[in-house]
Amino acid sequence: VACVGAGPASLACAAELAKAGYKVTIFEREEKPGGVLTYGIAPSRLPQSVVDHDIAQVKGLGVKFELGKKVKASDLEGFDAVFMGTGLWGSKFPDIPGIDLKGAAAADEYLKKARSGAKGFNPGKKVVVIGGGDVACDCAVTAKLLGAEDVKIVYRRTLEEAPGNMTEFQYALSLGIGITTNMAPAEVIGTKKVEAVAFDGRKKVSEKSGLKLEADTVVFAIGQGAEDVSALAAVETDEKGMIKTKKNGKTSVKKFFAAGDIVNGGKTVVEAVAEGKAAALSIIAFLEKGVK
Repeated sequence: VACVGAGPASLACAAELAKAGYKVTIFEREEKPGGVLTYGIAPSRLPQSVVDHDIAQVKGLGVKFELGKKVKASDLEGFDAVFMGTGLWGSKFPDIPGIDLKGAAAADEYLKKARSGAKGFNPGKKVVVIGGGDVACDCAVTAKLLGAEDVKIVYRRTLEEAPGNMTEFQYALSLGIGITTNMAPAEVIGTKKVEAVAFDGRKKVSEKSGLKLEADTVVFAIGQGAEDVSALAAVETDEKGMIKTKKNGKTSVKKFFAAGDIVNGGKTVVEAVAEGKAAALSIIAFLEKGVK
C-alpha cells in the first residue's frame, strides 16, 4: 500500500496497515515526515521531539518512508491500494492590494520556515497576524518567542465568533500579544516591502471605522486550500478541491482511499488520525476481498 503524504492521517493509516501485516510506503515531498505536526504547529504547543517519537513508532512497524519526493502517478502504479492524506497546503490570501510585497506570507509558509529553521528566516520585528483561529495564535506566539518586538492579531469578527481556542488566545495575551477584533484587512502598504497594514471596520449605520498598523511582516492565517490532486488520480472532488469519499475513505476511483484534511476541509489532528485508521480498515477489506 502507498500512502501519499506523511501527516497525521497517513501515519495513522500506515501504522494500522503495518500492524495487520501489509507492506506500506509513505511518500512525502518534504524532507521530514509529520505534515502539519512537523511544519504547521508551533513548537510551544507541540515539541518536535514528541513528533519524532511518534514517527519512530511508525518506522518501527516496518513502514518505509520516501522523503523529499513529490510523488507522480507512475510511482503509484505498482501498489495494490493507495491512501491519499495530502492535507491542505494551498495558501489563501485576501483579494487586496499589496499582498505581493516582501514580508507578506501565508501562515503555513511562515510556520514551516519557523519550525524547520530555514536559513535566513526572519520572524519580523513588527508582526501583524490576520485571522481568528488556532493557526493565527500559533503564528503570533511563534513570532513572539523568536524575538519579534511587537506582535498583534487582528480578526474581522468578534472574539466570541472566532474559531480559535480561548486558551490559545489567553496564552497569546500573556506574552504581550495584542488582539484587535472587528477589523478586516483592506490593504498591505509599502513600496518594495511591507510597511503597514490598513483595515476597514464592520460597517455601521452611520459610520465606518478603520485601522492602520505599522508592520514589517504580515501573516495571513485565514485558512488553507486544497492542492490539485488530479495528476495522481481522477478522484471526484468538490468545488473547493476536497476529495469526496464514501464511508471510511473510499473515493470514486478503485483502489484509491483518502482521509484527513484533504477530505474534511481541515479539522483536528485527532479527527485526522481517526479517519486514517478507519480508511486503513477499508483498505484491508478491499485487499482481502481481492485475494478471495
